[in-house]
Amino acid sequence: MSGKAILIATNAHKGQIDKASKLRLKKSK
Repeated sequence: MSGKAILIATNAHKGQIDKASKLRLKKSK
């Protein structure tokens, strides 16, 4: 795997975590 591919994969994963945490915040309120 190239460094660029790893960066893209980690950025996509972070995006999914951000979406999940935002949904969790909405539900907790």
